Amino acid sequence: MRVAYLNRLVKAYSCTLADWHGSAYLLSTFTGKTELVNDMSDLWRKLEVLAGRVPDPLALREEYGNIKVSDETS
Repeated sequence: MRVAYLNRLVKAYSCTLADWHGSAYLLSTFTGKTELVNDMSDLWRKLEVLAGRVPDPLALREEYGNIKVSDETS
């Protein structure tokens, strides 16, 4: 579920995110450049490198904040 949500965010930077053996993520551009991401703070640093611009997670949250992550209720 987390990967699906984050993919909606990184798509704004022409990237995709995939789970890598349950311990990390693969961040890739649509042109094929790929970086291994260890955690969420690492995601923003590597997204900046691949996208060539500084990502703003708060602005993205405002735009995509209502994404439904799960249908489950607790």
